[in-house]
Amino acid sequence: MLYEACKAAAGWDDTIAVAVNVSPVQFRLANLASSVARILKETGVDATRLELEITEAALLKDRTTTLSTLQQLKTMGVRVVMDDFGTGYSSLSNLSSFAFDKIKIDRSFIAAMSNDDGARAIVRAIVGLGRSLGFPVSAEGIETVEQYRMIMDEGCAQVQGLLFGGPGALEAASGKVPTQVVLKPRRMKRSVG
Repeated sequence: MLYEACKAAAGWDDTIAVAVNVSPVQFRLANLASSVARILKETGVDATRLELEITEAALLKDRTTTLSTLQQLKTMGVRVVMDDFGTGYSSLSNLSSFAFDKIKIDRSFIAAMSNDDGARAIVRAIVGLGRSLGFPVSAEGIETVEQYRMIMDEGCAQVQGLLFGGPGALEAASGKVPTQVVLKPRRMKRSVG
């Protein structure tokens, strides 16, 4: 999957990043960093355009190997994103122990924001935490204009979800992926992934 994603991204504008989910099992493989380096070289994609998304489950076993892999990836320039933040085994210590480049708010909080003040407070707290730590924060699962406006009101500048487009063939995205999506009256950036 990583090879196919990078191969497709090689045909995109150099300003567009590609995000790929990596399972906890894959992340613990000793050769993950060397495999990523090989794929980037074969496809010609600059490492800074690649975002690898991992959940906190990847951090629970063998922290030494995980830290080593993270460091190797970051040395290459690959960005590492904590996916589904706020669910499962979320720990604030993981944000300072592991060198993440972005936090992604889990879609379950986005879905509940319009009728659950607690969910909205959690989203606000995650955005504030990211800002305080210098991490960009992205909200996933934006499906309605109302959700988009609510997340923008909370100060989260990066979003993704079906409101902006659904999954499609990689070939259809080549060279046609917008770097901006306009929803009147606001503008926002869109990352692919």
